[in-house]
Amino acid sequence: MSHMIEINAEYWLVHTLWPIARAAAGLPDDAPIDEAPPAPEQNDGSADLARQYAIDLPLLGAVMLACELARTPAAATLGRHIRALIWRDAFALASARDLVVSLGMAGETWDEMTDRHIAAIEVWERWTATNDAVEAERDRFLADCADYAFEDGAFSPEAP
Repeated sequence: MSHMIEINAEYWLVHTLWPIARAAAGLPDDAPIDEAPPAPEQNDGSADLARQYAIDLPLLGAVMLACELARTPAAATLGRHIRALIWRDAFALASARDLVVSLGMAGETWDEMTDRHIAAIEVWERWTATNDAVEAERDRFLADCADYAFEDGAFSPEAP
């Protein structure tokens, strides 16, 4: 059973979650899966807000689950890539928001920063637009895993 789940998890990551992430990140269909973008520093002042944006995204949890279950170097590489894309855009939104709020608290406005914030919101909305699809795909994946367990007799009285 566990071997089938590992295979299914890697397939789910590569053929379902990666296309969803790639589209949300605005990457072309032929984007390489082994070239992660540089990720912003996770200890910057906007990191806490960026972390909150990222963890609220079902795609992040789904990717982490798939990588944990697949247990292959290729899955780990792709998982890092997707997490870097999510972090890049979550951090861009958080830092743009923090700048606009700080300027507003000082009674200042700066059109360039406001435009940057609006652009970051639009990018992040592509990520949040994936929520329903990711949740549906996650449910299908978990149902497949349960099916493997039944096929393998995991629920018989003799199962460990």
